[in-house]
Amino acid sequence: MHDLARARFGLGDRRAAMELLDEAIEISRRTGISFIGPRVLGFIAVISDDPQQRKHALAEGADVLAGGRCIAHNHLWFYRFAIDSSLADQAWDAAEKYADALDAFTEAERIPWADLQIKRGRLLAAFGRDPANTQVRADLGALQNLASEVGQLAIEAELAEILAH
Repeated sequence: MHDLARARFGLGDRRAAMELLDEAIEISRRTGISFIGPRVLGFIAVISDDPQQRKHALAEGADVLAGGRCIAHNHLWFYRFAIDSSLADQAWDAAEKYADALDAFTEAERIPWADLQIKRGRLLAAFGRDPANTQVRADLGALQNLASEVGQLAIEAELAEILAH
């Protein structure tokens, strides 16, 4: 349901995506939220139009992760989505906090995908604070090139659009 919600959202159907996520999180709460709950909650925080729902989803996801019984993919995706949600809300400190949490989670074993997300979150937060900062713009350009090289085309396109303005 989570993946179908991401596909619906990608096709522009936010309402259908939220309906799927609402059902997915309810099932997750009944069957064992530590399996995929934080990932679902993170995506709810990305696509919800309701600031309170986004805030609640991020808080609940972080609480579940703090419980220590989650499979690693929850940490990776929750922090990625929490970064995205924070950036969308122009909550630069929160975006950095989630990037730092992802960095701490992967500290013992670096994951290139996570490193890209960490750098992206930190740089976009810095850019949000000061879009005219030439060093940040240069670093975003380098990150765009890296995203292209490693096949992260959505990130490449996102950064190209940001840097075009």
